Amino acid sequence: MLYAITIVSLVLLIIIQGYWLVSQYDYALQKYEDELYDKTKKAFDADLNLRNSIRTKKTTAYFILSRYYLNIGKMKCSSRWVIDIMANHGKPFTKQDSVKSMYWNSQTLSQRNIKRYTFSVNTVSSEFNINEAENMFITNNSCPFTVARFDSILKREQLSAHLVNIEKAKELIWTSRRINHSSLLQPTFQITIPFDILSHLQVRVVYEMKMLPVMGKMVGVLIFSFFFIFLLVFCLVYQLCTIRRQQRVDELRRSFIQTMVHELKRPISTLKMSISFMKNEKMVQDKQMKDDILNSAQHEVDNLSSYFSKLRDLTYGDLEEVPLNLSSFDLKKTVKECISQLNLPSNRIIHITDEYDSDSLPIKADRMHIANIISNLLENAVKYSEGETTIHISCSRKESNYLIEISDNGIGMSEEDCKHVFDKFYRSKDITEKEIPGIGLGLNYVLMLVKAHHGSITLTSQLGKGSTFAIIIPQQQ
Repeated sequence: MLYAITIVSLVLLIIIQGYWLVSQYDYALQKYEDELYDKTKKAFDADLNLRNSIRTKKTTAYFILSRYYLNIGKMKCSSRWVIDIMANHGKPFTKQDSVKSMYWNSQTLSQRNIKRYTFSVNTVSSEFNINEAENMFITNNSCPFTVARFDSILKREQLSAHLVNIEKAKELIWTSRRINHSSLLQPTFQITIPFDILSHLQVRVVYEMKMLPVMGKMVGVLIFSFFFIFLLVFCLVYQLCTIRRQQRVDELRRSFIQTMVHELKRPISTLKMSISFMKNEKMVQDKQMKDDILNSAQHEVDNLSSYFSKLRDLTYGDLEEVPLNLSSFDLKKTVKECISQLNLPSNRIIHITDEYDSDSLPIKADRMHIANIISNLLENAVKYSEGETTIHISCSRKESNYLIEISDNGIGMSEEDCKHVFDKFYRSKDITEKEIPGIGLGLNYVLMLVKAHHGSITLTSQLGKGSTFAIIIPQQQ
């Protein structure tokens, strides 16, 4: 339940943080669009001023006559603005021409080399808009708007438009318009600016919003957000690992107590039986039975003593280094002693062979610990095997290292068990099901002693075919 709550909390935090990031990205896009809009308008104004300066250098004269009509009916009121713009491509207009021009016919206009443009505009918002529209028409008529010139001004403003296109609008557009992005994945931003209102001409500029410039404007937010997400994930993962570790320790503790209780029952029962036997004078007289009972009691006492010795020695695991009592001794002699002292079950056939690369193998190490390492591995080879068993131990010296290999043809281990077999209190399910005695301390104890000698131990095992332990002990100087 706790795992589920933690995982759900982590997912919700990431979703909330992701939503916040998306909102920040959308906000950054809007700010970037505002910046693009302002720069594009600035570029258009620069283009308009440039064309106005070009127009003033030309000899063409313009005369504008604007008339405003207001029609008031029974039910409604309508307004209309009629604009006459005449361009004289010859001599300039006079005051008399200005008065008479509204009555001139097409023949008179042709004789005077005058071209008339007439526009009828309904529902005008203000006279200022009409004047601006008239000026835009004259400017564009004298010096037409071109995409190439406008695009060069955009580039001068460090703007790269995906598309710059001249369009004819269906209706009069008095002011510039913008269409903001509709998608966060492939955002586009469009601006339409009228450059000749009366002729319904406008320029459309399309920008493809690149992610890099937008991200550049939110570097601080991104750094903070990713750091915050990393911190949250790290804390939650660390919490999960801590909980899992605590659960594993608790499971090991319970398993250890259960195994220890189970293992202690057998020697206690055997000792109780032995004491009961010794109290019976008739049974004591049976020498064979007496020897069997005493051997069983001795064996269980040895096992019990071994358990407590391992528990005692494993307390060194809390220290930085296990204390060693270094001395020089013959490794070959020590191995043979361990073989001779090994308790072998009477109901099984067990062959033990040993091999050495020289008559003597002088080594400097802790003799007691080395003997304990070899004895533990030999005991395991006997314990975790069935029927007729062959155990082989070899010792050799390679340069400044000693190699000890102990192999058997026992029940072996699976690949998964090999990964955890050196863990404290670890016992595989197969071993537990077969009710083989042990508390899972032997190999961990061996590993601890090997590391104390700055050595290494490796395991090669195959289920049903046996195991091989290879120990390397460097020569202590």
